[in-house]
Amino acid sequence: MQGTKLIGVNRKLVKQETDAELYFEEEKLIKALPKELLMKCSEKELQSIIDCIYDGIYITDGQGYTLMVNQASAKYVEELPPDIIGKNVREMVEEGYWSESICLEVIKYRKMISKVQMVEGKEVLTTAIPYFDNGELVRIVATDRDISQLQEMQEKLRQMEETAEQYESRLEYYRKKNLDGDALIYKSKKMKNLVDSAVRVAKQDVTILIQGESGTGKEKLTDLIYKNSLRSEGPFVKINCAAIPENLIESELFGYEKGTFTGAEKSGKKGLFEVADKGTLLLDEIGELPLHLQSNLLRVIQEKEIMRIGGRKRVPIDVRIIAATNVNLQEAVKEGKFREDLYYRLNVIPLIIPPLRERREDVAELIDWFLDSYNRKYKTKIGISQKAIEVFTDYDWPGNVRELKNVIERLIIILEGEEITEKQAARQVGGSVNEELQPDESLSLTQQVENFEKSLLQSTMKRAGTGSEVAKLLKVSKSTVSKKFKKHGLSF
Repeated sequence: MQGTKLIGVNRKLVKQETDAELYFEEEKLIKALPKELLMKCSEKELQSIIDCIYDGIYITDGQGYTLMVNQASAKYVEELPPDIIGKNVREMVEEGYWSESICLEVIKYRKMISKVQMVEGKEVLTTAIPYFDNGELVRIVATDRDISQLQEMQEKLRQMEETAEQYESRLEYYRKKNLDGDALIYKSKKMKNLVDSAVRVAKQDVTILIQGESGTGKEKLTDLIYKNSLRSEGPFVKINCAAIPENLIESELFGYEKGTFTGAEKSGKKGLFEVADKGTLLLDEIGELPLHLQSNLLRVIQEKEIMRIGGRKRVPIDVRIIAATNVNLQEAVKEGKFREDLYYRLNVIPLIIPPLRERREDVAELIDWFLDSYNRKYKTKIGISQKAIEVFTDYDWPGNVRELKNVIERLIIILEGEEITEKQAARQVGGSVNEELQPDESLSLTQQVENFEKSLLQSTMKRAGTGSEVAKLLKVSKSTVSKKFKKHGLSF
C-alpha cells in the first residue's frame, strides 16, 4: 500500500449466534496519509515554533521564493500580501512591498549580509544567512530585530545598575552606622584596597607594621585587624611608647618582681606582654621607643619570652604584635635612631595609610559620618552646603581625619544656623587653599612674616605630632623648632 502508514490495531467484540461465545476480532486500522499531508504537519509545527519568536523571521529557498514567515515579521513591513508563501522576493520589490530585499543580496554575493534600516521611525537590524547543501544555495533565513528596543533595554539595565550601586552605597553606609565608633570610613579605592589587605592578613598570625601620618586612623586599623583575627577572643592591649616616661616604659612592657625598686608594688607586677598573652599587643608610636629598649623588644620577638625587671625566670609568652608609627622608620634606621634588625622583624606585613590629601574622595564620606555622629550626640540637625564640602575637599588637612573630625564637632557646637556654609568652612581651615596671600597694610613686613611663621608652625605641628618630626618636615634642627615655638608662645 504505497504512500500509506499503519497507525494502530483495534479489537472488535463479536457475539457468535450458535453458542453465544464471545470473541475478539482484530481489526487493522490503516490510515492513508499522503506524503504531502505529513510534510504539511511538520510545517505547521515549525510555523507554530517560529511564531513564538519575538524577532521577525523570513525564510526563502535558494531562488528567493518565500517558504515561511512568522507573525513578528508584520511589525517590520507596512503590509504583507495574503498569498506571500510561494512569492519570490523580486516580486515583493516590484510590487512595492519593499524598496529592496536583503535576500537578493545574499543570492548575489552568496554570503551573510547585515544592515541597519529605518522602519517606521525605528532602527531595525536585518541579517540574512545563506544555507548551502553541497555548494548549492538552498535556503536563506532572514531575521529582523528592533535595535531601538534593545537600546531601551540597555538604558533600563544601566539605570537599574546605577540604582543598585546607590542601594549598595546606602547599605554600606548603614552597615558602618551599626558598627561601633571605631569604624573606618572611606570611599576611595586606596582605602578599600588597604582595608581589604588588612582583613586578609588579619587571619594570619604575623607581625604587622602600620605606618601613616598623625590622625590618619592607625589605631582604628589595628582595631579592625584585631576583630578579624584568630585572636579576637583574647586580650587586646595597647601602649603608646611616646606617652610613657623613658624610665617607666621598660617596667610597663616587661613587668618587675617584688622589691625591685622603691615605690613598686609589693607583689611585683605583670608587664603588658604578659597581660596580652594569647592575644594582641599594639605598640603605638614605636618610632619613639628608646634605642636601648629596642634590643629588649627584638629579643622578646625572637625568643617569645620575657624576663621581668629584677627577675631571673624567663616567662614564655604567646602574643601577636602590631606596631604603628608616624615616623619614617627607614630614615630612622639610616640616622641610627632605630635598629635595622628590629625594623625588619616588625615589617613582616607593612600597611601604609595614605594621608587625607591623597584620598580627597573620602572627605565628603567622613563629613557625612561625623555630622551624623555629632548631631546625635548634641541633639542637633546641622547640615552642610555643597560649597562647604568643596572647601573642605580642597583643603590639605595636615592633621588628617582627626583634624576634620575636630572641625566638624566644633562647627556643630558653635553654629547658630542649620547649615555649615562655604564661608564658615573656609574660616575653619584658614580660607581657600588656593587663595593667594594678601598683604595687610596695617602690619609691617616683619610682623606679617612672623604671623605666617607662627601659622606654618601650628599647621606643621598638627600634621607631624612631635617636635622632631616638625624639624624634619621644615628641614631645621630640633633646637631651632623649640626656639621658634617658645618665641610664638606655642607648645608641643
